[in-house]
Amino acid sequence: MDSINTKFNYSSYAKKDLIKIIIFTVILWIIMSQIDAFELLIGYTREHESFDLDEIILIVFISCLSAFWYSFRRHLEIKKIQEKILNTNERLNENIKKEVEENRKKDELLAQQSKLAAMGEMMGNIAHQWRQPLNAIGMQNLKMETLMDFNEKITKEEYTPIGKSIEMQLNYMSKTIDDFRDFFVINKSKTNFEIIKCIEKPLNILKPQLTSLHINYCLSGESFIINGLESEFQQVILNIITNAKDSMVEHKIQNKIIKINTKIDNQNGIISIQDNAGGIPENIINRVFEPYYTTKEQGKGTGIGLYISKTIIIDNMKGELSVSNIDDGASFEIKLPIVTQND
Repeated sequence: MDSINTKFNYSSYAKKDLIKIIIFTVILWIIMSQIDAFELLIGYTREHESFDLDEIILIVFISCLSAFWYSFRRHLEIKKIQEKILNTNERLNENIKKEVEENRKKDELLAQQSKLAAMGEMMGNIAHQWRQPLNAIGMQNLKMETLMDFNEKITKEEYTPIGKSIEMQLNYMSKTIDDFRDFFVINKSKTNFEIIKCIEKPLNILKPQLTSLHINYCLSGESFIINGLESEFQQVILNIITNAKDSMVEHKIQNKIIKINTKIDNQNGIISIQDNAGGIPENIINRVFEPYYTTKEQGKGTGIGLYISKTIIIDNMKGELSVSNIDDGASFEIKLPIVTQND
């Protein structure tokens, strides 16, 4: 747009300049003809030096030609400048497109790295998730072996509670697999999803770790519908809760608790995640969303979790993500446009 405007301004200026010179020359010629200026000029010159009329006309013609030539040269120079500006703008546009594409690929790579980092941690969660049901199934199997030692035949009444217990544990393990699959699935189609149910999935994934670390958590508030990539939003929740968990462990908090609350504010849904880990130092709180910035020990943090979270919320879901300190910890707030019945 700037190059087009520049072209228009320079062209208009050159054309106006040329037109003014032509008009001035014609008017001057007419005035000189009407007042017999040529005859006066010839008479004056003949009294001093011998100039013929054709020589006077030649001088005037040369002057007009010089004016035309000057204007034409100026027009060509401006046109060259204009072409240089257009070429520069084209190169700048190409460079901008290239940088945007490279940044997009970089963000995708960071998101994938964040997913892989989360996947490595989730392997430990799977072990925690399955250890208890596997132990329960082992106990039921031992109970079956004990019954078989005392009875050659096991009645239906004896097997029914054992079978139901095993089935319950297997269903729990199956649900765990579904939760992990939903979290790691790559789905680029935006859908409407219910906020409470969505938050419960990463909480179920983290539950064994939170329990083993004696971290209490509570989820409360109003339910609402938002539109976006559900798996990406789950990653945001998981990243924030994981950071809160690590911070509480690092600062050796005794009564550890994470509070998750949802509410509706006009046409926006608000999700706040608060911890009691002591808060974020004021000198770094404005940097927590920067890529590769981490306060964790080397090898314990990639520094891209919160950066990816903010990218997902702002760029992909058109929302806001902010952090602030509260009395005894930090509070992350997510603001997202809700889906109404009319949408």
